[in-house]
Amino acid sequence: MTSPFSNHRIPELFFESEVHSEALDRLRYAGNDLGSCLTSLVGGVGCGKTSVLEKYISELQTSDHVYVFIKSGYLTFDDILKTILQKFAAEPDLKDFTRFAAISFLKELLSILTSQRRRLFLIIDEAQLLSMSDLELLCALTNENDHLEAGLVVILSGQTTLWDQICDLPQLEQRLSLQYFLQGMSQRETTEYIHSRLKSSATHSSLSFDDFALDRIYEFSGGVPRKINQISKIICEFCLAKEISRVDSALVKAVSHDITPEMKQAVVA
Repeated sequence: MTSPFSNHRIPELFFESEVHSEALDRLRYAGNDLGSCLTSLVGGVGCGKTSVLEKYISELQTSDHVYVFIKSGYLTFDDILKTILQKFAAEPDLKDFTRFAAISFLKELLSILTSQRRRLFLIIDEAQLLSMSDLELLCALTNENDHLEAGLVVILSGQTTLWDQICDLPQLEQRLSLQYFLQGMSQRETTEYIHSRLKSSATHSSLSFDDFALDRIYEFSGGVPRKINQISKIICEFCLAKEISRVDSALVKAVSHDITPEMKQAVVA
């Protein structure tokens, strides 16, 4: 039985808050602008960056574009090239891999895609984990684009330290066509988010949160989806076990012993 507040990302359940909708629109714009080659999406832990990326990817028409989605920034630049080879080369020869050969293949791929009016989207999540030298190499990779339009679109998504890294690389910062800083949702949107998640669950759809309980959850979470999910998931499990149908402020306090000290302090305060 899946909790309505599970952190499993389902594009169909994507909640279009003002900030998440704006982030998604920025990616759409970058994807449609033939001159865009570099875009960044930056935000704190748990703000929903990956959910935005996965929603965007679900919208990409594979007949019009192709993409590579790399979820770990621990990969090196050469690992990224290998991933592209694995996905698009008919017989990727990784045993004798060389950077020169991989980039030559990428040039050929981009040439074919450009002739078809298609583009390659290289989407990297947790990009703050990339080394500065690998970020420089990714920036240089966009030089393979035609001077009139970008056949290669690089989207870098990561935590707030990613922006510091970008600012330390003027050649990368100056190539950014779009950047967006994703923040937490408003108090009203947090309430709407909780209601929408409950409505999506057959098991918990009859569960209701009063205004005081919702206020406490917002105070703790700051509108950050992952924090909302953390505390709401425990509340739902508690209510299901105790056959409780309404959540109030006192109940939020009662379940606080099952969460981390940081969360408990925020909820009980």
